[in-house]
Amino acid sequence: MSICICVSGQIRAPDASFRNLLEATKGSDVTFVFSVWSKIGRRSDGFVSSAQLFRMFDIDVCWAMTWSWLSRRITDFSPEIFHYVEAQADIQARTPVADLIRGYFPDAVIDVEQPDELDLSFNEVRQDMNSLRMLYKVWRANEIKRKIEARTGKKFDYVVRMRSDFRLNYLDEDLIRRKCTDTHIFVDGRIPGTLWADDSLAIGTSEAIDIYASLFGRAISERSRWDYIHRDLARHLEENSISFSVYGHHGYITPDKTLTLVETIACLQKQQASGHSWTGVQEISLLSLETINHIRRGKHSLAEQSLAKAIEVCASESLQCDGLLFSAALLEGKIGNVAQALVLIVLSSASRRAIDADQHWEVSRRVVKLCVRLEDLLAVDNPAGFADETVEGMTVKSASLGQLLALARKQLGQDLPEAFSTQFRTLISTAAFEHFLQLEDASRRSALVKLRERTLRLN
Repeated sequence: MSICICVSGQIRAPDASFRNLLEATKGSDVTFVFSVWSKIGRRSDGFVSSAQLFRMFDIDVCWAMTWSWLSRRITDFSPEIFHYVEAQADIQARTPVADLIRGYFPDAVIDVEQPDELDLSFNEVRQDMNSLRMLYKVWRANEIKRKIEARTGKKFDYVVRMRSDFRLNYLDEDLIRRKCTDTHIFVDGRIPGTLWADDSLAIGTSEAIDIYASLFGRAISERSRWDYIHRDLARHLEENSISFSVYGHHGYITPDKTLTLVETIACLQKQQASGHSWTGVQEISLLSLETINHIRRGKHSLAEQSLAKAIEVCASESLQCDGLLFSAALLEGKIGNVAQALVLIVLSSASRRAIDADQHWEVSRRVVKLCVRLEDLLAVDNPAGFADETVEGMTVKSASLGQLLALARKQLGQDLPEAFSTQFRTLISTAAFEHFLQLEDASRRSALVKLRERTLRLN
């Protein structure tokens, strides 16, 4: 079947995202259309959210750092990291956007515009100020698609509309063929029971995506009535009799690995030496990252020392222990304490209130791997009981882990078995868990499916 991939908006993380897109579409009959701005987006711009964090750093760095500093600028956390990211972005910006795209997609139709030549803004300050700019490029990419169809006299069977750094795991052509019609499309996320559709991905027939893209015209003509992109998109689809469901084979945003673990440690160590903007938040983040680095190098004794020191700082200054739970999970898993690692990794997820697909994606991958390593998988049928016994064992075994768990209980504001049970059920219900479950061999996959069924049934 013929598929048009319409990529629009601001190019971010070109190397990682373009490689991912090529891999995801390998073997498919695809035509690539890019309608993008001439400037590459910078990760250091504006206030840092959890989603942006995952686009700036190595996955383990994101999880090992505390998130207590988020919703502020990167310069508030680390001027050294800001300067490093800016320097890397300056190097990348020297290559024209069209040349970057052509290097990966030599046959693509490429449309590049200057971002400041159009006044695509609302009349007043809004939470989604960039929505008009985004919808304009969605519409423009779709118009190029329509021009190709007019020139060839044949419509594409299906169209994938996506932002440039959206991560497709693969194109499930059978699923698309079975589910997508002129009145039903896939999107990347929705909130059941509410009028809400995420806007980073849409997959549907050419006719359905024509209607999807026409939201730009409505947004322009009804600026004063505009509510919010996710609600207005859902309303637009509903009013045009198009239903939508979630396409599960994705991981949301492709991280560009602007900073690796070693690079982040080096920046923070330089900042520590200068004494500038150095507080307990930076201290526990650095120690947590050094713990991960020691684990990667097989130096478990040093990892234990770094983690213990971080826990002491965290306790003495009453700081968030979210990142330390993750580092502790990796260490326990590496030395063979699988049950402890599973409890800690799930509590780390719970402590972040993680709802972003990328965040669930990484944790779900680790949860699957830990579950298949458990000696008694049936024990997790009762998540609260499993966590209660495991937490008690950790507290007896290690004073440092006991102190960490006490901090976690205080941060979460609830008993740890209850927190584990709630978050574990959330994680095993995600599309990410399903994806990684399918990568296991038949016997392990069957055991995990039964675990999920029993656990959710007993809820």
